[in-house]
Amino acid sequence: MAITTLVDYWQQEVTAYTAAKAGAQAALTAAQAGLATAKKQRDQDVDALAKKKTDIAAKRAKLSTSKVPAEVDALNRDIRDLNEQRRVLEGAILDDQDLADDWQAQLDVAAATLARATARLDGATGKLADAQTAASDAAALKVALGQPPFDTLKADATGFLAGAVATDAKTQLKGTDFPSPLFDRAQTRYATRAQRLTSLQNGVTFAQTGLGTTAGQDGGLEGAADKARIVFEQAERACRQYAGSAKLRYDRAVSTLTTFATMKANPDTDFLTADERNLVKPNQARTTAEADVGQIDTDRRAVDTAREQLEAKIITQIGAAIDTLPTDPGVLAGRAAVVTAVTKVQTSVNTFAAKGTEPKDLADWEAIYGDGDWHLLLDYFDAAATLTELSGITPTGANSLVEAWTNAETAYAAALAAAAQARRRRAALNDEIDVRQARRDAAAAAAPSRVLSAIRGDSY
Repeated sequence: MAITTLVDYWQQEVTAYTAAKAGAQAALTAAQAGLATAKKQRDQDVDALAKKKTDIAAKRAKLSTSKVPAEVDALNRDIRDLNEQRRVLEGAILDDQDLADDWQAQLDVAAATLARATARLDGATGKLADAQTAASDAAALKVALGQPPFDTLKADATGFLAGAVATDAKTQLKGTDFPSPLFDRAQTRYATRAQRLTSLQNGVTFAQTGLGTTAGQDGGLEGAADKARIVFEQAERACRQYAGSAKLRYDRAVSTLTTFATMKANPDTDFLTADERNLVKPNQARTTAEADVGQIDTDRRAVDTAREQLEAKIITQIGAAIDTLPTDPGVLAGRAAVVTAVTKVQTSVNTFAAKGTEPKDLADWEAIYGDGDWHLLLDYFDAAATLTELSGITPTGANSLVEAWTNAETAYAAALAAAAQARRRRAALNDEIDVRQARRDAAAAAAPSRVLSAIRGDSY
């Protein structure tokens, strides 16, 4: 409707927030039901895990008193099988918690949206947040990034990755301690989980950028300042994170790869004995199972791709027509695509599970390695990823973190202003940021145990 009077304006507000309230209530109800179901499943799996641990303890107690070789062998096999089942349950619990975290994020945002829509429908308005200016230590930090150790860190990381130590470290793990098929599968699983975190962070950044774009389009000079603020905060955060952790991460990565390279030079320091390395050698059954399980990793990545596409559609629709966001055909199709992708993962899991002895062949192969061995492989993947990341970051000079921060600060200072702008759009974008940040934070907090669980095959 055309807005020609204050009555028209407030009527549009009432209409928009009536629809927003109904949509938020429906989302809240769905999130409450989903969270309850997820928690129930998690509790059931926790109980099952406790029972499995009790069974393992009982077997071990019996093993400690057994003197009959045949019985000892049988008990050891039972304990091995129970431990494999324990790992599967531990993976299931992590899956349950992922789902619960996702529902909780949606619930939190839906509750906040409902409260906001109700308040505004009753005639109240929210307050716009004030942007903060540069921290007092910004200048000192920029100087520090141009001095050792930061001024050579990019070249150091690049050189180390191309050097003999990094090459020897990989050679020690791939093909020596871990057969190449198993190493490659673990690396793919690691990459899948790392890409998920990147995808979630990209979703947050994309929503933040969308927020700035909308502000610039809708708010005139004041909106342009808000857009500049977001760019400035992203640039400042990048510099501070680099200054606070880059050297420490570099040193840790170098130390890790050096340790593995030392194992190659001195096999007596290897974490596997010669007999153990012989035990983990691939055979036809193992390599077949490893190859067939790969479809699960492919399909799992497709879930993130579908979610990324959905999130892009949501941001676009918020900018184009916020009031029709809940019913937009493109957004609805995107949500359906995510559901389809998730279903396909489960189908692939079921398909692999039905491939005769393959799941057991792969599980037995992976179970030869203890948790400590998998932790070492995870350390290697983390170290290699850290050095690769650092080799691509320029802290000072042209096209650097400091240059981006300085330019962003200049743009922000030139256009700085505070104002009310496009409230419904801002609220919707902030909701998207909140839910994606909550997902990302939950995934990041669970990453150490989640990635370990994934690469050792507890869950796919």
